[in-house]
Amino acid sequence: VNKLIDAGIGNVIVGAGDQNEVASYVNHTYVGRPEVQVVSSEERFGTGGDLVSAVRKYPEVFKDTIVIANADTIMDIDEASMVELHRNKNAEFTIAVTRRRNVHNQDGYYVDYDDRAIYCDESPENDRTPSEAEAETAYRASSIGTVVLSKEALSTIDWIPKKGELSIYTDILAHVLKRRSVYAYDNGLKYIQDIGTEDAWHEAKESPSTLQP
Repeated sequence: VNKLIDAGIGNVIVGAGDQNEVASYVNHTYVGRPEVQVVSSEERFGTGGDLVSAVRKYPEVFKDTIVIANADTIMDIDEASMVELHRNKNAEFTIAVTRRRNVHNQDGYYVDYDDRAIYCDESPENDRTPSEAEAETAYRASSIGTVVLSKEALSTIDWIPKKGELSIYTDILAHVLKRRSVYAYDNGLKYIQDIGTEDAWHEAKESPSTLQP
């Protein structure tokens, strides 16, 4: 939360889901800070479903450009620069990618010379084959979770809770990919550390170099 505020993100929304302890902690920690708000829900519908539900329920809270950052990953990334790319390209969906090796979904994104993602392994639908995309590819990279979305693009998602879970990284990605409006923010070889498990978090805390890249 502090990193996003420092990056100039004017309105930080913490998606607490059904985790009441998380909501209470954030509200207590940032009491008197109107730029930090918590959105909770009784049910969970995946990363995309929770986001779409929150935007529909609290439209006044979400601005035109939405930055999504995961709390279970430590990374060195310039969110303000990523937002700038997103806006300059008039993108609907921009995803941060890394060129580091031995990471999840390695080289799963094919990116052209205009920073457009033209093929994604994570998407259930693509409008071309990997070999067709290769001819236009400037580089291949891996997604690292941080996403910038336009609020307008989310409004075009035809989804209701009865349909089950919705994912930002597969379902919403595929929806926007068909419109050829997915771009990639190249984070190069900058530091990234997954702390999504208890063991990984304890390991990170024990290494000062991990928490201070």
